Amino acid sequence: MRVVVSNGTNRFHLAPLAAELERRGMLSALVTGGYPKGAWARLLRHVRDARLRRLLARREDLPDARVLTCDASEVLFKAGDLLFGARWPEARQRVHHLAFDSYASTAARHLRRLRYDLYHYRNCFGGVSARQAREAGRKTLCDHSIGHPFAVSLIRRRAGLSIPALLPPQPLDLLEARYLADFEDADHYLVNSAFVKSTFVAAGIAAERVSVAYWGVDAKFLEAADRAAALRLPRRPATDLLFSGGFGARKGAFELMDALERLPDHPWTLTVAGNVESEAVQRWDRFRHAHPGRVQLLGFIDRDALARTMAAYRTFVFPSRMEGSARVVFEALASGCRVLTTPHAGSIVEDGIHGRLTPPGCVDALTAALEETFRQGGDLDAAGRRNAELVRDTYRQDQYADRVVNVYRKLLSA
Repeated sequence: MRVVVSNGTNRFHLAPLAAELERRGMLSALVTGGYPKGAWARLLRHVRDARLRRLLARREDLPDARVLTCDASEVLFKAGDLLFGARWPEARQRVHHLAFDSYASTAARHLRRLRYDLYHYRNCFGGVSARQAREAGRKTLCDHSIGHPFAVSLIRRRAGLSIPALLPPQPLDLLEARYLADFEDADHYLVNSAFVKSTFVAAGIAAERVSVAYWGVDAKFLEAADRAAALRLPRRPATDLLFSGGFGARKGAFELMDALERLPDHPWTLTVAGNVESEAVQRWDRFRHAHPGRVQLLGFIDRDALARTMAAYRTFVFPSRMEGSARVVFEALASGCRVLTTPHAGSIVEDGIHGRLTPPGCVDALTAALEETFRQGGDLDAAGRRNAELVRDTYRQDQYADRVVNVYRKLLSA
């Protein structure tokens, strides 16, 4: 069995998967964007600018010759962000479409000179490359890491709704339409949670065409978490909350701020490890000024800093309206946090065992869950330790690869 893995741009779980496949002698190539290798990687190691140097975190335990890049697409993505940002979202999406097309065309050129049995591609980045692989008689596996496009559209327009058992077609924006188009050349779909699979089935896709493999935590983060645990940092009180990721509407930022403002008599604080999304900036500024000393924005922090930060907290909060299976939730569990999230985060969190689950978009339920968490205080530590053990026992990078390889075998034997 020989597999080509197409990771798309930025850090994504398919690159660590490719490293696992290489260790098993199954990788034909990793196709990816913006991957520093050779002289570029050596130069970056001497660059002082941390924002540039963090590109090195994209490297995996792979021979450089096994990695085939699509760098022009990354330039186009950044150009769309810089030129249009949140001010002209449709124009930004159109530039991103050009970037997806550029990536797919370059990936197709790479595929023509490779020997492989299966093409595992990230949704939106397939395009002509997935079509070419299928026409050549290779099996194609589309990796989709959020709800079905119809579900994403529904939640984007009507936050707080649950996904119905039968989900009719919905009006799609440009990105959602791209997701849907990339399904057409897939023999099979790989998703990262039972929640995502349920949205596919609701949208009319046969359950047997969709396999689930939870990502869990990659080896590099686990190593960082173990280093952080060795420091034996004192855990902050349960009333000190940590959020990680893009603080915006889809991640439940508005519900979280509203819930905390209903609890003025509790000594809560909120730390955000990430950036505030454009649609939440004004609300965030009002919130921060209304609660001086209680709110902290760390911005982007690297893997080691995130692991140290998570190791210092008891309570991780992530009230997302729509995910696939949020990696930050697994990272928080691995770090010994108790997690407050929603069923739409696609996590393994069970209500009352690993933390609390509240309906997405429901401020009342989130407020009640926060108040209960604040009362429990240090009693959360035992649950946190169990969470850390669970991730290490069942949701490591190599175990994710085991689950994916089983999907490959099933697909190639069909």
